[in-house]
Amino acid sequence: MKLKMNIAAKGALVASVPLAVACVLGLLLNFLVDESERETVEKTQRTELVIFGSSLLHDLIEAQTTLEDSCIKKSPKIRQALSASAQKVSNDMVKLDKLESAMNMKSSESERLHTLCAEAIQILQQASTHLQDASQQDNRVLCGEMHQSVLSVADTVDSRSHLVQDQNLQVHAASTSLVGFLRFGMIISCFAAIGIEYYFCRDISSRLKALAANANNLSRDRPLSSTASGFDEVAELDAAMREMAQSFDELRQKERALAENVTEIICMVDFSGAVTKMNHASLQVLGYQSEELVGKRYLDLIAEDDREDVVQKLRKMRQLKQRFNLENRTLHKSGALVSMVWSGHWSESERSFYFVAHDITSRKRQEELLKQSEAKVRAILEGMPIGVMMIDNFDKISFVNPSIEKLFNLSASELIGSSALSHFSKYPEMAVGETFCDLVSRASGPEHDWRAERRDSSDFQAELTAQVPSSRSEIGTVVAILDVTAAHELQQMRRDFVSIVSHELRSPLTSIKGFLSLLIEGVYGDVSVKLIDRAKRADFNTGRLVRLVNELLLIEKMDSGVMAVDKTSVFFSIIVQQAVESLKELAESNGVKVEFENIEVELLADPDRLTQVLINLISNAIKYSESGQTVSIQRVDCQDWLEVRIIDQGRGIPASAQARIFERFQQVETDDSKRKGGTGLGLAICKSIIEQHGGSIGVESEPGKGSSFWFRLPLTVAQTGP
Repeated sequence: MKLKMNIAAKGALVASVPLAVACVLGLLLNFLVDESERETVEKTQRTELVIFGSSLLHDLIEAQTTLEDSCIKKSPKIRQALSASAQKVSNDMVKLDKLESAMNMKSSESERLHTLCAEAIQILQQASTHLQDASQQDNRVLCGEMHQSVLSVADTVDSRSHLVQDQNLQVHAASTSLVGFLRFGMIISCFAAIGIEYYFCRDISSRLKALAANANNLSRDRPLSSTASGFDEVAELDAAMREMAQSFDELRQKERALAENVTEIICMVDFSGAVTKMNHASLQVLGYQSEELVGKRYLDLIAEDDREDVVQKLRKMRQLKQRFNLENRTLHKSGALVSMVWSGHWSESERSFYFVAHDITSRKRQEELLKQSEAKVRAILEGMPIGVMMIDNFDKISFVNPSIEKLFNLSASELIGSSALSHFSKYPEMAVGETFCDLVSRASGPEHDWRAERRDSSDFQAELTAQVPSSRSEIGTVVAILDVTAAHELQQMRRDFVSIVSHELRSPLTSIKGFLSLLIEGVYGDVSVKLIDRAKRADFNTGRLVRLVNELLLIEKMDSGVMAVDKTSVFFSIIVQQAVESLKELAESNGVKVEFENIEVELLADPDRLTQVLINLISNAIKYSESGQTVSIQRVDCQDWLEVRIIDQGRGIPASAQARIFERFQQVETDDSKRKGGTGLGLAICKSIIEQHGGSIGVESEPGKGSSFWFRLPLTVAQTGP
């Protein structure tokens, strides 16, 4: 049976049992001493009683002798002796009574003794009184009575003496028994203490040995032996050790599961170079089962060209006892080479290398692809006719391509590290705190004036474009520089040509058109029908030329930014009515009906420009509609926008032409300008006007099913009608 006690309680128990027995024995000894003292006192008192009884008997015997002498002779001395003897016996009886009273030893024997002594005293007194008168016969009678009394007293004293002796023997026996019991108790106490100590020491030492054995097993990764049962600290320590062992088992299971499920190879190589442990990742990475590699030489897995380097690094790893990365090519079971990094360290206690190997084949492939990509990018940059430079966060040039060197007539070594802004003689105004990269990002495009300076102090017109990557803080800003000096000169020549053509041709064409109109109307008299027909064709072509010149001037104004859009609050329904009214004659001549809704919407727009857009779109719809067809102007609901559609039932527009018809000089068919009188600039002008109003324009069409031209304008003024 195991006691539910800790070690401290057991130690206290071991100490307390002998102590308790000692205390009990001490109390018993104290009791025995007290009893011994009391018995000694009683024994002394009983002895005194026996002695006093013997003295009383002696006095009675002397009195008997005196009484017997009185039978022989009668003298006053004998009488006095008898009186004295009677008095002495009487005194002895008084003392005996007091002694028995003090000792609380009154008994029937005491009463009988007192009675006998009283009779003896009475005989002595009677003999003393009648000594002279009594006859000899009377004296003999008294002597006989006295003799009987003395014998009775002697028997009583002897009886009391034997009783005292018996009591003394009983007391002695009791004392002897108690002393023996005391000795037996001391012996039992010693044996109990030794037994308890032996039991506890054996129990604790055996469990401590089991605990030490379990600790050794735990350190050597062995299963634990028997449980140290109990309820004390040893049992608690054993339970804690078992919990620790269970935790270690769970941890080892997790480690094994982790090692078996990771994609990296985890292995151990001993001092001789043989693989002693290998996880299952070897199958996926190298094609080997882990059991196939255990016992195999590690160097046999390494490509032959890399083995010498691996051996040197392994030796260095052992000497320095540091972690190293071994990058090498490892042999796959199929014979293919796998690029791997072996991260390992040397364990002196285990006399083995521990490795974690990563398959970097994909990374190597990506690095190779990256190198090829970098080579391609570098080749592209070096072969680009456009100059490209990289600007760091301090506005310093960090990279240039050959085109930059040609543009500035400077070498790459002269450009790299210099300030980018120092190579420009003219640039847009910089804001306070603005960097060169910020300036280029803000002032990119052909509309900004940049002039770059060459080595010989000559300059050229430049167009800069900035590409700010998301990781600008790391690689900087890419700036593309294009020499647009020739383009600017060509643009200026075009402007000059348009201006000259417009001014030099518009006035003569206006005069010619006026003359032809007067000729057709007969102001110059009657002319032949043939001449009238030729005059009408000439008037038609002259009108086309005048419109072409006017549209060229308008396009030029748009490109140069001279044409202003004068926005004002206007009702769109009025603009529609004006456009339809101006095209009424064209619609009637083509037999086309124009229908429109009353679009009561108030806009912030330029009414003249919107009228121009509507006239252009509606006139195109009329021209490309057959006689008897209808052109409709409709509004489409669109939140925050006004969407207007001009829908015709004409020939339609192929999908391939829908994207380009809003470009300059573009028409659906090449002979449309001859048959319909168009210039190819109308839709381009419409697009520019709509975009200047913040809107958009487009077309939806299918060949043979008509077309739907639409444009959207923002509703910047509150709508006043349905």
